[in-house]
Amino acid sequence: QTYVSIFLSNNYIDVPIKIYRAILNDADALVGDAILIFDGILTGYQIEDDDIGSKVTVQMASHWKDFEKENGRRTNHNSQQLYFSGDEGFEFAPKSIKDLKWGRK
Repeated sequence: QTYVSIFLSNNYIDVPIKIYRAILNDADALVGDAILIFDGILTGYQIEDDDIGSKVTVQMASHWKDFEKENGRRTNHNSQQLYFSGDEGFEFAPKSIKDLKWGRK
């Protein structure tokens, strides 16, 4: 229940995750240095409860998860409304492109 309450009371989505592999001796002391085997972010989690206990499953992704994602914003009315509701600055942007003469034949 400790881990379930930690995930439910905090926002861990898009938090950096580093997983290390280490060798321990019989006294649970670290032998050598730990090796970084994964470096990414937490993208989601799922909690499953039953009569015996609880299980927390986490989903992680590396920096390659957004490889094909297009960054930036569009200069159109709908995109502007997502960030600044009520702003009419791009309302007529599609019509103004017809007035531009440079860069087109």
